[in-house]
Amino acid sequence: MHLISKAKQYWHFTTGLKGFFKDTISLEEAKKIVTWRMAHREELFLSLIKKGIYQYKKSPYLKLLNLAQGEFADIEKMVKKKGLEPTLRELKEEGVYISFEEFKARKPTVRSGKVFHFEEADFDNPYLSRYYETTSSGSTGAGTRTAIDLEFLREGALCFALKLAAHGLLDVPGAIWFPVLPACGGISQLLRYVKMGEVPLKWFSPVDKRSIRVTRRNRLLTNYIIRMGRLRGVRLPAPDLVDLGRALVIARWISQTIKTHSRCFLNTFATSAVRICLAAKKEGINLKGATFFVGGEPVTEAKVRNITSAGAKAVPGYGSTELGNAACGCANPLAIDDVHLLKDHLALIQYPRRVEMSGLVVNSFFFTSFTPASPKILLNCEMDDYGIVEEGDCGCLFGDLGFTTHLHHIRSFSKFTSEGMTLMGTDVLRMVEEILPQRFGGDLTSYQILEEEGKDGINRVSILIDPRLGSVNEEAVKEAFFREIRRVTVTREVWRQAETIQVKRISPLPGKSGKVVPLRVKKT
Repeated sequence: MHLISKAKQYWHFTTGLKGFFKDTISLEEAKKIVTWRMAHREELFLSLIKKGIYQYKKSPYLKLLNLAQGEFADIEKMVKKKGLEPTLRELKEEGVYISFEEFKARKPTVRSGKVFHFEEADFDNPYLSRYYETTSSGSTGAGTRTAIDLEFLREGALCFALKLAAHGLLDVPGAIWFPVLPACGGISQLLRYVKMGEVPLKWFSPVDKRSIRVTRRNRLLTNYIIRMGRLRGVRLPAPDLVDLGRALVIARWISQTIKTHSRCFLNTFATSAVRICLAAKKEGINLKGATFFVGGEPVTEAKVRNITSAGAKAVPGYGSTELGNAACGCANPLAIDDVHLLKDHLALIQYPRRVEMSGLVVNSFFFTSFTPASPKILLNCEMDDYGIVEEGDCGCLFGDLGFTTHLHHIRSFSKFTSEGMTLMGTDVLRMVEEILPQRFGGDLTSYQILEEEGKDGINRVSILIDPRLGSVNEEAVKEAFFREIRRVTVTREVWRQAETIQVKRISPLPGKSGKVVPLRVKKT
């Protein structure tokens, strides 16, 4: 029955592509849709929770709302009286929220003495019809499986139209550098641009079937999408393998495109943009006229400095597989990673939480999505990120449309991130506690896994080994790490290419509290 259901889902997606390629969304249409949704945020929120939670008996949130004695009429009254965000804060205080660990099914949900065991799939939007599945960081076994619906891609195209307009890049040639399926970045980005009528000239991918195990279904789906687009008159580029060690290939392409068109843009991960710019500077190539739309990891001063020193411009973005596009870069930023929260389909509240990896207390982001095409039903759902949230009118297009909530200094608190790939800290905890001590000696206090950013703006994950252990085969340590993450295929291959994993013979480092923890993300 499961196979039949999957076959139907993919059939609906492939047949729906014909209509998807039929028309595009203009800038004026994007503005009109966003303006309407901003004026009807509360109604959209109430409509989705009514259908997606109260009328869906399997919803995890329904159990939490029942425990908090929250009927739909009560929430409707609260929203109309207090507003959306105050209502969400009150619900959070009543226990109606999902922590990041609960969302990832890493621990049970405990509220008022009651214990619930939710699975990741329990948060899926049950009303999607025309979608394909991807997995975060290209995992084949670990990571979140997420359904990407055609309507969700259409809504993402609204953001793309606005960000290009805000930065004066409409009708400017562009390209993307993202992995192929099963990772979501490449094909999703491609289709969003297609829907707004800005087809990228090139799709560069750091991995392909020669470097990772791409299933027959994913190969067929990628080929089908490209061929269907071409049959409809849309010249979709096929993925072109350019691994991380050949960033100069893309730098040269950008340079040539600028010579022909005076400007161009590239969508990629922040570190990938840094690699292109470092390669360009080494070769003496000036990238003035190039704009990099970057995300997938923190956009830091070091990364931006290395991009701008090559003559290019960096525009940050923020989102995830589950959220889609959550925020777009401000055209008049007050911080290097200043982004506008896309409030037409998301609500955000912050709440303090203690982070086990560091012992620090951070103001964590809790998101609520109220678009019917959202891949996950999110109601006060934590996304493993925190940062600074401010209100302000900056005078750019996003501000003019009412997106006055700015986010900046966004960081993750329990994931390791490098080259746009993420890995749950809990996925490698066994390395420190069991694998390394058993194979190389010592105990769990002899090792630490640390994420840190170098002066070149590139994040690396270091395995710290206490020098007192004596001689250790560093290559064997790295191989042990890659075996541990063998299911996360794209992350493993990208990190191998980038030499992300380093071994350092120094004692594990204490955090600000003075405590030494097995996993640590060094803040930048």
